[in-house]
Amino acid sequence: MELLEGPTLAAMLAGGTRLSVPRAVWIAQSLLAGLAHAHRNGILHRDVKPENVMFAQRGDGLRPVLIDFGLARLRDEGPLTAAGTCVGSPSYLAPERLLGRVYDARADVYAVGVVLYEMLAGVRPIAGSCPQEILRGHVDRPPRPLRALRCDVPAGLEAVVARALAKDPARRFADAEAMMSALAEVPLAIDAPAPAPAAMVRVDEATTMAVGQLDRPPLAARIWSWLRFGGWRWSVAQPPAGR
Repeated sequence: MELLEGPTLAAMLAGGTRLSVPRAVWIAQSLLAGLAHAHRNGILHRDVKPENVMFAQRGDGLRPVLIDFGLARLRDEGPLTAAGTCVGSPSYLAPERLLGRVYDARADVYAVGVVLYEMLAGVRPIAGSCPQEILRGHVDRPPRPLRALRCDVPAGLEAVVARALAKDPARRFADAEAMMSALAEVPLAIDAPAPAPAAMVRVDEATTMAVGQLDRPPLAARIWSWLRFGGWRWSVAQPPAGR
């Protein structure tokens, strides 16, 4: 069993802290890289949330690691809970799960959308005074547009988050890989590496982690990004100094 030591994303976001746009995108891309590997292998995480994102030492620095696959299930398995019940954290549950409908990788995409919104806005897209109010909000209340809360969020990034948070799963990204590709098209003025294919790491017999493996793109790709966007633009960034 591997011992992980490091802060969680939940600790970083405590007190309504907002992350810089590049840092938030970097974290989201790292999570999506791990989920994309899981989805390709027919595995749904089902409990993506800041408490399950730990920053662990990987190579030359801390990298976000998606942990706790304790609620994970195979995509083709039957329901794991009885009718009328739902497992997971209320603030990150996709509407179709709350309604007891069949769900797939798009439910994990929704959860990543909630996490990315929270990292950028400092608040969750759906809030309420009690769990029941939050659950109803996920089903029938649209979140406030990101740019109404934070003007430095690029319009393209706001559109990606809005699509990930669509109430109708048919309007969301098909899986984590599709959302990761969409984020890669959002111009960010930063020179940073992109994620290599993620690896699933077995910690023990009951727990699997998805780890995004990050490598720097070749020089030719960086030059093309400069010519196309007038600045460095990468799908995932080494976190800049500070937040």
